[in-house]
Amino acid sequence: MSSETFQQFESVNAKFIENFKKGDIEAACYLYAEDAKIMPPGSPTVHGRPAIQEFWSEAIKQMGITDISIEIVDFEVDGKMAYDLGNYVLTGNSGPIDEGKYIMVWKQESDGVWKYYYDIWNNNKS
Repeated sequence: MSSETFQQFESVNAKFIENFKKGDIEAACYLYAEDAKIMPPGSPTVHGRPAIQEFWSEAIKQMGITDISIEIVDFEVDGKMAYDLGNYVLTGNSGPIDEGKYIMVWKQESDGVWKYYYDIWNNNKS
């Protein structure tokens, strides 16, 4: 993995977190490909950017999420697809709400921009 590619992905994650914290879920979800899919724990797969935006908006309201942190632990690029493995923490006003691990598949679009493509996570609670 080149450090330049790693920095690009860190930058996308930073934009996601910044927009998430500001409550601009539309801008945060624009970082997903139009045909992206997320696979939240205990829920059906969510298909497409508009549905992903609706999912995150509802999750924020229901869980009281005020912040998110993302740590990339491993990363691999193969042409126009890539993946990263990492850890996340969702935080509310009273502290951590959920923490766990994730796998993110990225897709490089025709304009060269990398976007989230498949997103699956689960918490560390047993």
